[in-house]
Amino acid sequence: MSEKKYGTKQEIAEMFGVKKGTLDNDLTKMRRNPKFSEYVIRKSYKVTLVSVVGYEEFIKYCGRLQEIV
Repeated sequence: MSEKKYGTKQEIAEMFGVKKGTLDNDLTKMRRNPKFSEYVIRKSYKVTLVSVVGYEEFIKYCGRLQEIV
């Protein structure tokens, strides 16, 4: 069985152990950053799909930014 490439916001929040509000803030930042915007797909008004690999890369990116500051 292959790993999921995309997940709903709820699935991503559970996978990475983050709260829904934190994930919503992260997705806003991802959409605004050209490097990460391709990882967030707004399928409909209520359904947003997020790349598992893309979100993981975003978390690592944010961690590196905090180390610099």
